[in-house]
Amino acid sequence: MDARALASGGAAWDEIRRNPRVLEAVNRWLGTERLRTPYILKSLPFLDADRLRIALRGYEASAESLVEKLAESPDSSVLVFEDANAGTTVSHRDIGFGVSQVLPVLVNAAAMRERLIAIEQPELHLHPAQQAELGDVFIESALGERKNTFLLETHSEHLILRVMRRIRETAQGRLPPGAVSIRPTDVAVLYVERDGDHSIVREMPLNERGELVKAWPGGFFEEGYRELFS
Repeated sequence: MDARALASGGAAWDEIRRNPRVLEAVNRWLGTERLRTPYILKSLPFLDADRLRIALRGYEASAESLVEKLAESPDSSVLVFEDANAGTTVSHRDIGFGVSQVLPVLVNAAAMRERLIAIEQPELHLHPAQQAELGDVFIESALGERKNTFLLETHSEHLILRVMRRIRETAQGRLPPGAVSIRPTDVAVLYVERDGDHSIVREMPLNERGELVKAWPGGFFEEGYRELFS
C-alpha cells in the first residue's frame, strides 16, 4: 500500500470498497456498538454490469471479460453514508468532520494485521463519548485477532480513561459482553515534556485497578476536578 495514500487517509476508501469484511467492521464501530453515529457506510456501483452486458450482447467474448474487470474494479463504485435516522444518503462532505476524519483510523484498525500503526490525535473532532469508545476500538484491534500495535499521540483524557477502565474490569472479571480483556502489561503510557532544548519521556505505569502508579505530571488529569470543585 502506498505510504503517502496511507498517511493521508485516501487509501482507506479503496480498502473499504474492495474488502467487505473491513466495511462490515467499520459499520459495526460507527454504529451502536462503538461510536453511536446514525451513519451506515455503503458502496454503490457506478457501473450497472447487467445493463452493460445486454448492450454488448453479440459482440466478441472479450467484451464479457471487460465487463467483469470493470465491475470488480474499486473505481467502479462510490462510497456514501446512509443516515439511518433521516433515511437519506449523503457524502462524506455533508456529515460531521469528526466522522470522516476518524474513518481511516477505523479502516486501519480493521484491515491491518500484526502491524505497527502510528496515529496523531485520533480523537480529533470527536465527541468526548466517542473518544472513549475509540479506546475500545484500539483494544479490540490490538488484543483481538488482528494483533496490531498502536503508537498513539493523544490529548484525550476520555480515551485514556476508557483503557484504564477496561484494565480494572478485566482484573475484576466485570468486562461487558464483547469487550476484549486488557492488562497493565499490554499498555505503555508515556508522557513527553519539554526540558529546555530537549524533551523528557516519562513512563506512567498502571496497576491492575486501572490507576496510575505515579502522579501525572503537569496536572493533566486534575484539570477536570478543578473545573468541577474549584
